[in-house]
Amino acid sequence: MHIWGARISIPIGKPAVARSPLRHLPVQTMRLSLRLLILVAIPFPVNALPANTFSAIEISLASGNIDDAVARTNAGLSEHGLGSADRAHLLLDRALARLLLENGEAALPDISQAIKSGRLTKSQLVQAYFARAQILSTMDRLDGALADYDAIFKIAPDATVAAVKRADILLSQNRLADARHAYQSALSVGKFGPEGAFYGLGQIAEREGKPAEARQFYSQAVLANKNYAPAISRLAAIRNMPDASPLRLRSSLLSDESGARSGARFGDTIHQEVQLGAWRSQAEAAEGWERAVKSAGRLLSQSPHRIVVVDLSGKGTYYRLRAFTKNSKTLCEDLVARSVSCIPARD
Repeated sequence: MHIWGARISIPIGKPAVARSPLRHLPVQTMRLSLRLLILVAIPFPVNALPANTFSAIEISLASGNIDDAVARTNAGLSEHGLGSADRAHLLLDRALARLLLENGEAALPDISQAIKSGRLTKSQLVQAYFARAQILSTMDRLDGALADYDAIFKIAPDATVAAVKRADILLSQNRLADARHAYQSALSVGKFGPEGAFYGLGQIAEREGKPAEARQFYSQAVLANKNYAPAISRLAAIRNMPDASPLRLRSSLLSDESGARSGARFGDTIHQEVQLGAWRSQAEAAEGWERAVKSAGRLLSQSPHRIVVVDLSGKGTYYRLRAFTKNSKTLCEDLVARSVSCIPARD
């Protein structure tokens, strides 16, 4: 007999009544038990997605075709008999797409389901925890974000970026001793990108009233990455040399192609926009501006801002918070260093 491609041998001949543990059961019960045994022993067929499904989604995400990525993940998730690993992968991809649409609220349950499934690979799990920690941070759910960063370190102890992000949260909570230890740990295990940790240590030194020590840390950050704008900005602000020109220093360090790509040079009168978040109501967007100004201080205190209302097909109305600046790339780097969400506006 063949059932779903599996061969099941049923002996023909005299029934071994004396040896059967089911000999006292009715025939109908024995048949039912046999059917149940077959169902348990032979799994239902699982539909595997076409091999190019995930590569097509990745291409859409990388090229900025976010709506196509969402459509492809939705189509995959609607497949009957979808395998649990494929489902977890699709949930993660859809969450990442929604994050690119600045819809962290919708991305959060997808990421949580993907993590809970237990079917993500280690690299996918790190990606999922990192994305969820970022979302929770923007929602001021900092304890949850810290827990996700801790989960990352159990999988990837040398995850430098996650280590710095975790330290940034501790710094935002004014837990200076814990933040210092976290930044130092990031420097000890990190394989790349030490500028964020040096900058954080400089921030701690400033809060402790130690400008000379802060300058040393900021200088190390710039040595690690000559385009690291947050450290450049702070060096210019606390430098005591009378012949130093903060504007000249900053311009010279940002004069390479990365500065050109940002679309504005120092002294331009061209105003660009950055986006600080998107909410479902104008009141929430207004509150988001107040929180951003409180966290960013002088970076936003003199910046004009506006709330842009957009209607996304099938998703509803969103209120995007925008601020004007001469250099969107630099402002976002400065704001992110202060744990304020920021991306250059795409339109």
